Amino acid sequence: MFRVSYINFWDTFDPENNWFTNFLKHHFGKLKVVSSKVYSDILISSCHGPISNVIESNSAVKVFCCDENLLRLKNYRDKNILEKTFNFQIDSLGDLESSSKRIYLPMWIKNYSYYSFVKGNNVATYIVKQRKRNLSKKKEIIASLVASHDANGVRRRLSSSFDKHGKVCAPGFFMKNTNEIGGDIDSKIDFISKSLFNICPENSYIHGYRSEKLIQALEAGTIPVYWGWKPENDYINKSCYIFHDCSSIGDKLVDDAIKKPLEYLTVPIFNDWIDDYLEEKYLLLKRSFLYFLEKVN
Repeated sequence: MFRVSYINFWDTFDPENNWFTNFLKHHFGKLKVVSSKVYSDILISSCHGPISNVIESNSAVKVFCCDENLLRLKNYRDKNILEKTFNFQIDSLGDLESSSKRIYLPMWIKNYSYYSFVKGNNVATYIVKQRKRNLSKKKEIIASLVASHDANGVRRRLSSSFDKHGKVCAPGFFMKNTNEIGGDIDSKIDFISKSLFNICPENSYIHGYRSEKLIQALEAGTIPVYWGWKPENDYINKSCYIFHDCSSIGDKLVDDAIKKPLEYLTVPIFNDWIDDYLEEKYLLLKRSFLYFLEKVN
């Protein structure tokens, strides 16, 4: 049995029940979650606290996992410090090649419970099933937006595409015009599943960065109106969402989709190589954990 600890995560993070704990249990068997103040075989750190907390730890293997745009985080944007502090990094920037020191794992995967890789029963399968269920719901709202701010002005710009079509319902702090929803992911998806469109741009643009927003909108059975990074070779089917570039071209796409929504809602959300893609990511991550655990034991 090995020991795992977590540091610099958000206040509501549950060390006993999260994607990493479940992943490690599945691949390595029994483990014990311990305080970050004592020795552990693996210390996993996010970016919601000072990096000095990690430097001062005597844990054997130190892993960095942050789903934020690091260019916006003063204490974590120095790649040299990150490489010196951590044995390896789990990154959400898709333009980076995976190696023994850096593994690319899309952010949205970690927002779901861990699913072992079994074709027909993995996280992609779950999302497809949820989408089918949510597509059967009555679409009471033309468009939804769940956001706390609009720092770059993109959310308001995308919302303006619906000015002539109807009200954009927003329960969040930004543009709030309806009742609040619960703070958990299920409450968010249940709310946006009642809308035909979901406005879901990223907080910022950086090559390779994609959060959970697009995937959650697809799971909810909506037509996502998205702005952010769009890779050339994508595991998400580009025909199932609107990429809005904040121009009149994006407005025209919304106008056309309102007339023919089934053209978006009836196509698969993942390309047919999604299973192989997920299997590859899980295998690389497993090998990295195993490699560094063997080095220190």
